[in-house]
Amino acid sequence: MSTVSSSFTNVYVSGTINGWSGNSNQLTDADGDDVYEGTVSLMGGSYEYKFTYDNWAGQEALDATLDSACTLTTGNFTNRYITISASADTTLPEVCWEECTACATAPAGCDELFFSEYAEGSSNNKYIEIYNPTANAISLSGYTVYQSGNGGSYTNTFTTNATIASGDVYMIAANQADASILAVADTAMAYPSIAHFNGDDAMILTYGMDTIDVIGVPGVDPGSSWTVGTGSTANHTLVRKATVSEGSTDWTTGAGEWDVYASNTWTYMGAHTSNCIYVAPPPSFPDVVAINTFNSMDASGVADSLGAMKWVKIIVTSIDFDGNAGYSFFGEDATDGINIWNFADKSGYSSPTMGDSLFIYGEVAQFRGLTELKPDSIYLLNQGNTLPMPSIESSLDESTESELIQLIGFNLVDPTQWPSTGSSVNVDITNGTDTLTMRIDSDTDIDGSPAPAGTFDVTGVGSQYDSSSPYTEGYQVLPRMLTDIFEYPFIPTYTIGQVDGVDTDGLPDSLNVYCKVEGIVMGVDMQGSATAVSFTVHDGVDGMGTYSSAPAAAAYNVTEGDEVRIIGKIGHFNGLLQMVLDSVALLSTGNTLQSPTVVTSLDESTESELIKFENATMVDPTQWGSGSSGYSIDITNGTDTVVMRIDADVDLYGTTAPTGAFDVVGIGGQYDFSSPHTSGYQILPRYIADITPAAAVYVPEIVVSEIMAGSNSTAYNADWFEIYNYGDTVVNIGGFSWDDESDISGSSVFPSVTISPGEAIVVLDDVSTNKDAFLAEWKLNPGSVTIVANDELTGSFPSLSQNGDGVYLYDATGAALTNSLYSAATAGYSVEFDTTGAFTGDAVDGTNGAYTSLEGDVGSPGNLTPNSNVYEQSIVRNIYPNPTSGMFTVELGVEIEYTVQIVNMVGETIAVEQGVGNAISIDLKAAAGTYLVKVVTDQSTQTLRVVLQ
Repeated sequence: MSTVSSSFTNVYVSGTINGWSGNSNQLTDADGDDVYEGTVSLMGGSYEYKFTYDNWAGQEALDATLDSACTLTTGNFTNRYITISASADTTLPEVCWEECTACATAPAGCDELFFSEYAEGSSNNKYIEIYNPTANAISLSGYTVYQSGNGGSYTNTFTTNATIASGDVYMIAANQADASILAVADTAMAYPSIAHFNGDDAMILTYGMDTIDVIGVPGVDPGSSWTVGTGSTANHTLVRKATVSEGSTDWTTGAGEWDVYASNTWTYMGAHTSNCIYVAPPPSFPDVVAINTFNSMDASGVADSLGAMKWVKIIVTSIDFDGNAGYSFFGEDATDGINIWNFADKSGYSSPTMGDSLFIYGEVAQFRGLTELKPDSIYLLNQGNTLPMPSIESSLDESTESELIQLIGFNLVDPTQWPSTGSSVNVDITNGTDTLTMRIDSDTDIDGSPAPAGTFDVTGVGSQYDSSSPYTEGYQVLPRMLTDIFEYPFIPTYTIGQVDGVDTDGLPDSLNVYCKVEGIVMGVDMQGSATAVSFTVHDGVDGMGTYSSAPAAAAYNVTEGDEVRIIGKIGHFNGLLQMVLDSVALLSTGNTLQSPTVVTSLDESTESELIKFENATMVDPTQWGSGSSGYSIDITNGTDTVVMRIDADVDLYGTTAPTGAFDVVGIGGQYDFSSPHTSGYQILPRYIADITPAAAVYVPEIVVSEIMAGSNSTAYNADWFEIYNYGDTVVNIGGFSWDDESDISGSSVFPSVTISPGEAIVVLDDVSTNKDAFLAEWKLNPGSVTIVANDELTGSFPSLSQNGDGVYLYDATGAALTNSLYSAATAGYSVEFDTTGAFTGDAVDGTNGAYTSLEGDVGSPGNLTPNSNVYEQSIVRNIYPNPTSGMFTVELGVEIEYTVQIVNMVGETIAVEQGVGNAISIDLKAAAGTYLVKVVTDQSTQTLRVVLQ
């Protein structure tokens, strides 16, 4: 006998020859050739025996089917069997441990992996095998399979950390292949992949930088296929000859190393026969089926295939939860999983171990809704296989039954449920949204351990225990061992305001801090990827960006209004502070967002906040729509210019650009790729609905009605001008500004001052303490006229020249409202203007309310008669209707020659009307939006706004 499979000290033959003694008849290897020999004196007759070592520390495991040529099976025992002649000595032939024949001798080579089978079948029935010809298991880490398609026009690759046992194969198939292929495959790959090859695609196996085997000629397009023996690489199954002991990098010789079979011949898949090492060929299992072909349920949760007999090939994925002399373990093939259950162990397989590869023949059964396979026979193919990756789930149902799964971010509902040693219990766990059942089985090492004190992830197999029909409830997860429960280290919870500070370089003060944050989701997923996610959260005070490619976080379906708990590390992307997420837990849905804050500029304070920029127009409309990942557009409100970013992941992307003035709501962002990260701020609208036409802008009906540019007063600087409200609405000029003929908005800014309809106020080029003296000079009571002194203005009081000048008024956005201009002014006389800003002449004592002051000046500041508080009658001026659908009227009130210019918000002239009269009818034919109406006369220009619907 040769090649004992385990380490040992002494080898023996035990059986009916010696009363099954484990140490009576020792075999020895005197010449060191690994063949153990011995002599036993026997009477003629029949005997059962087997080879053992170290007084039954180990023994042969003989198979009643595979080893039937040299064994006898009685009950549950299979032993070697021989009949001895009484008349002559008998010499038994050399046999291999646990085999009926001698061990094969490996030829030269046999020291490196190579391709053993290639199937290019119909449709997606394609697979390729890699064979391990060595005496030891080999990890596939470091190996790569390349597909060189169509002469190298494209390349697919495959890598894995799986291990191939000695004499075993690793089989890679297309995931749409026939169920019988998927039942045997180790990996099933989605298109595109190396498993989706055609006859003209070369396949290459490499280790590190070295090529060790090829099928076809990489980089060469053979047309439809390469010739192989009597067939080709197209529409055939190729099986490496048993005499081949190593791969070939030269296809001229490698093409002759294959046996060729017809398309869709799958007889040899899952194993390979080679002279390198003797591996007893596995039994032929032509009836092996994929688990997903027989585990469907009816409406009552009863297995459709109940009672059917099935062959399966599985990898064991759990411990044996039975704990007695029977089975209750789980296994998976490439399509699904199933529970293996029986009251008693089957002969030759008593210790189910994760990673075992098994062929099992059994009856489809069911217990409490859990579909099972009750084995009639089990064949152990090999051990130490890599387990399938657990799928990440957030709920339990029929789809998770018997599958290896992982639940992320759960907590115990009631820690007192945790089992003591020797107890099996159900424990309720929750992720804040769903409450699930975790089953702790006493056959694990979990019972009696400390209960998780905080958040944890759990890996295990899905199961079901439903005691009544319909069997559609009672789903569970069964962790297999204590290490299946990963308890998170303590993670502090912060408000966003505690971690969103930045330093002078614009980098987070809390960079790399690992923490929890809770907030409401704003906007949409800006990543646009199935494997990554990016969104904004806001805790009611501050906002923060997020990004993650971690599966547990990327699986979150971004929905505005969700309340979430996020865990991760504080980082930044081009200045945008964000948390790099490890997990997202949904706490609630349908929450209300805070209202957007109206802003006129963007900076660090607007980052990740919901903001609104009003009355915007595009600086350059051609910026709209250029950019595959999105586009940035400069927008302005007439005074401030900011960047609006249209991301490719929002529904606004690809739509028609807005026309006219608009308001935009969005999330503040930043994109500054160089240090210091203190610029590049943006506003990112979330939806089409975030851009709306600008609200109708009220144009205050005020005019500079009188200017005193050369006062004769000697007591103080008494130059002034008058602002008159000729409309029917109170006007607050806070934030408005004025200038002389330099026409620069913001030069001199007014404080908050209201002007009632028909009221006129005075803007005085002197300090506040001289207001009453000014009124007394003009024979007016103290406080009878509202006066804005020069020390109440922000900015200087531009001087007003007698040699021609004027006053321009601007609103708080810097938009021009009106101006009143004069070519010359007489010392001591104010110049007067009508409500259009048209110059009407010098003030005349006794005319239009003008009179002479105590200092000899002529005018009517405040439009009051001396020593009274009665306003002069106002002249009504109007533009109507406003908003308009096209036709509107500008009412001037006086007969005058005019030019009316219609200008859009970009500054383009849309229409011009000229004439003489006191009313102007205009039919505006243009796109909806806000337009400026400029009424120009010889002495004045007045600007109003009209909204076209």
